[in-house]
Amino acid sequence: MGFLTVIASGKGGTGKSTLSVGLACAFQKRGRKVLLIDVDEGLRCLDLMFGVSDRLVFDIGDIINYSKPLDDVVLNVTENIDLIAAPATLNGYDKKRFGEFLHSVTDRYDHVIVDCPAGLDVEFFNALPIFSEVLIVEPLDMIGCRSAATLETLLHAAGIKHVFLVINRFDYFVLKGNSTLSLDDIVDKSGLMIRGVVPYDPNLPLLSAEGKLFDRNCVAFRAFCRIADRLEAKDVPLPKLNNL
Repeated sequence: MGFLTVIASGKGGTGKSTLSVGLACAFQKRGRKVLLIDVDEGLRCLDLMFGVSDRLVFDIGDIINYSKPLDDVVLNVTENIDLIAAPATLNGYDKKRFGEFLHSVTDRYDHVIVDCPAGLDVEFFNALPIFSEVLIVEPLDMIGCRSAATLETLLHAAGIKHVFLVINRFDYFVLKGNSTLSLDDIVDKSGLMIRGVVPYDPNLPLLSAEGKLFDRNCVAFRAFCRIADRLEAKDVPLPKLNNL
């Protein structure tokens, strides 16, 4: 059975989709077969980030609601990376049946990565397989800390035990100038261990808009590779924060 990684956040705009694509590319670099599932209904964007919007025909709703065969719905976006798009409208699929689908699809891929909708959707979290590893993506601030802590409580209630934090858009100089906040504070207040720290990279929005994620020279890509290693149970220490 392959790995199932769920990318979540209590609020929008934290970089869930960027992390999802970055991890997929990091695993691809290792020769892994990856399936990306976009379930951000109405706000889907993974197809845009890969530049394949004009090739979309079906979405996850066609599998869950209408029993469309997986091979008919999956879109190969690049070597060893497949994509299932989110519905273009809200309430486009049954969440409980989606959880059942995740149980079956992990047998076909080395890694299945789910890009969740932002927010506190209890029904969605309750449907996730308990073997899921959830990465909560937040910035290094107290709002993100509270968001992560609230989300972790819901996931724990749903039976999900493997929940970690990814700090996104990290800026060392902002941290250095802030005497009231540190990574240790975030760990203490959120109750979550840190799976990775992704540095702020001004190139990401442009690469994303052009459908060119991810350039292997992208500063953030090294961070995605370290997170990918940890997801495969490799012991990769966190680099010095001024050297990300």
